Amino acid sequence: MKILEKDPVDEKFGVKESSLDYLSNSPTRLSNGFILLCIQGEAHITVNFENCFLKERMQAFILPQSIVTVIDRSNDFRIMSLSFSNSMIDKACFKVDSEIFSFMVDNFLHRFPPDIFQQKMDLLNVMRMAYEDKTNRFRKKIFANYLQNYFLDSFDKIYHDIGKQKSKKISRREDLFRKFISFAHQNYTRTRKVEFYAGNLNISPRYLSAITQSVCRISAKHFIDNLILQEIKLLLQDSELSIQEIADKLNFPDQSHLGRFFKNKSGISPSEYRRSFHR
Repeated sequence: MKILEKDPVDEKFGVKESSLDYLSNSPTRLSNGFILLCIQGEAHITVNFENCFLKERMQAFILPQSIVTVIDRSNDFRIMSLSFSNSMIDKACFKVDSEIFSFMVDNFLHRFPPDIFQQKMDLLNVMRMAYEDKTNRFRKKIFANYLQNYFLDSFDKIYHDIGKQKSKKISRREDLFRKFISFAHQNYTRTRKVEFYAGNLNISPRYLSAITQSVCRISAKHFIDNLILQEIKLLLQDSELSIQEIADKLNFPDQSHLGRFFKNKSGISPSEYRRSFHR
């Protein structure tokens, strides 16, 4: 598995502007956690194999050891990146209620209105100044306090926005789509059959694909195949697993079936992908 040995800051915390170019093309397990605030442009990323679309004024909260890939991004895409280690988030949030932390993890992607977005940017700029003041003996403690303030302020703003959204009735189609996404992430390594997921939702495979097409513009099969393709790429990056072992792990009949699936989706064989990655 590809490990980002050194995050794009010199220490285990920091604030900088970025285009996320270091996360393009391959799934990457991040050693640090990140809060990403999109300044301009847009990007399609996956976080732990879940598709996310970052647009202007959106914030993403990504925990350490998450697996992230930048699938595509606009030429003008820029984000403000707040980086923190496990130990830093522990220091910042050890007094934070666990329900608050769980809420932030469940609602890790959120778009702020313009005035709130500007407040978040102002706070990040203050944090960047604290980070750059390397002569301050209390620099890490100050940064941890700012991180806690940023975290709690984000919870407050997102909680109020989510409360407003929950007052709106969710359509049956939206509810089915959410259930499909959750069920797919739990079972994609077991089976890729759309009939399995549609049956669990008590709907037809055709209706399930119509739902996914309307929400994310791809079929249910394409969505499931994308999940398994990213999983294969991650496992190929681990040189200790043979291709046959990967096929067994992901419930392919044999490595020939996995090879045909992978080449059809990525254009190269699993062996070629592994060699190109390690080069």
